[in-house]
Amino acid sequence: MPRFFIYTTIFIIMKTYLYLIFTACLYSAGTNAETRLSVAPSLLNFNYTEFNASGSILDEETGLIPGIQFLLSRDFSEQLSVELEISAYGGNVDYVGHTQSGLAHNTTTNEELLRVGARLISPLSANTDVYLGAKYHRWNRDIFSNNGVAGLFERYQWWELSAGTRISFPARENQSWIADIALLRTINPTIYVNLSSVDGGVADLDLGPDTGARLQLMWKLSKDNQTTYAINAFYELWGFGRSDSKATSGGSTSYSIYEPESETRHSGVQLQLGFRY
Repeated sequence: MPRFFIYTTIFIIMKTYLYLIFTACLYSAGTNAETRLSVAPSLLNFNYTEFNASGSILDEETGLIPGIQFLLSRDFSEQLSVELEISAYGGNVDYVGHTQSGLAHNTTTNEELLRVGARLISPLSANTDVYLGAKYHRWNRDIFSNNGVAGLFERYQWWELSAGTRISFPARENQSWIADIALLRTINPTIYVNLSSVDGGVADLDLGPDTGARLQLMWKLSKDNQTTYAINAFYELWGFGRSDSKATSGGSTSYSIYEPESETRHSGVQLQLGFRY
């Protein structure tokens, strides 16, 4: 994971969570509402596919990349909880496929993903919650040069709106299974393309929104009144529609470029340590 990305992520996490903890402490005055903080080292099975105009696979990027997730949640009443999330992943994956001109091409891509979001959660029954969520995504995609084919840098940004349900199934003493199912929608996805490797300038493109889903299954152990341990497996799916063509600017040569239709299918596992206070 590049050093500048690590430092930027740590700074954002520290700044965000100091603010959130400070806010939670203010709200805690005079109330017995419960606040929970969890830290989850994660392993993401990254899987991204682009398609050409005929619907055939143009290229795929796959590989395992590490990350970490922080969750801060608080019960404001018996009918409302708020959960705040920040997570970051980073690492290299394999690029296998073709260039947009149709040439076969294999290389390596560095992926950096940052997510910041919140969920409003309300109980539907004793073991079932429903929620609405909003999340900001930023994804840096740095495709390396290889075999005479120049690399390029892309930055995707979008918002995600989600709605879902979370169901808890008691197991043995102090243990439970939790299933989480959500539908999601990508909102205002954009991409910044940098062709400085060939002095081709830059361009900002609008992508098409799409729907998706996220599934999670967690095994949770409550060690005592303050500490919990959990293993969480997840799968998530969404896509982007093809962008319009646009000319780059700021380089010695201008290129007409577009971003093809794509589909993201991620899966992964998290080891979660939680604290109540």
